[in-house]
Amino acid sequence: MDRTEAHQVARNELHAVEDGGYPAAAALVDTVNIKSVVGHCGHTYEVELSYQWHDENCDRIMVICRLRATHWFQHEQLQESLILSAEDARQGAAAD
Repeated sequence: MDRTEAHQVARNELHAVEDGGYPAAAALVDTVNIKSVVGHCGHTYEVELSYQWHDENCDRIMVICRLRATHWFQHEQLQESLILSAEDARQGAAAD
């Protein structure tokens, strides 16, 4: 696994989720989405995005992005996450 490339793939995936905002992520809470992504270096990564409530008030959502690369008996994993807040979504809507 090219770790620099893998981190970039994870950041791109999380950035896309962030662009969708809190309402889009809220619709995906308690789900896991898995897909394959080919990086610039030609490595194929299995990308898993899981969505879960981060607090009991359901005001924040944690999105975890896990990348896996499998090459001939070698399994590597990388994980990054972000938290989306309902408050941020409300402030963004008020600014518009």
